[in-house]
Amino acid sequence: AANRAQSGAVQIQGSNALLENCVIERMNASGVDIRGNNTTVRNCVMQDNGHDGFNAAADHFLMTGCVVRNNNTKGWNRGWGGGGKKLVLYRNAVIEKSQFIDNRGTGIWFDIGNEDCVVRNCLISGNEGTGIFYEISYGLHAHDNVVVGNGWADAYGNWGANGAITLSS
Repeated sequence: AANRAQSGAVQIQGSNALLENCVIERMNASGVDIRGNNTTVRNCVMQDNGHDGFNAAADHFLMTGCVVRNNNTKGWNRGWGGGGKKLVLYRNAVIEKSQFIDNRGTGIWFDIGNEDCVVRNCLISGNEGTGIFYEISYGLHAHDNVVVGNGWADAYGNWGANGAITLSS
């Protein structure tokens, strides 16, 4: 897809949706964009996309068994996105049993107004930015993850932070 920055090639606008067993790869910008409540993404691969692998804003979200790899191939400004996944204004998001690896930016970025989110049983490795970036949000419960080898980019990190898990503002 010749989609523009921060606009997903696959767009889910309604609630109670399921995206399952899909491969979304080599898009011009973001792979998937979700704007609906009670959404599940299961066993999908989002890789080699020009901007983010995945963007979302909603309530009650589950991602399980997915691979988000090698996104931001076009080198978008990492200060505004560009990497594995960016979530905004989420409540009760659960990300589990998934891999966020080798993205050219942050692995998982919770940006503004997220509440009571869970990241569990995930591999978050080799991302050039922070592995998990929890910014201007409340109630992250990250447990039983392997978060290793993140934050080694030559460029200055996310708003001054790099590494495994960053809590900001």
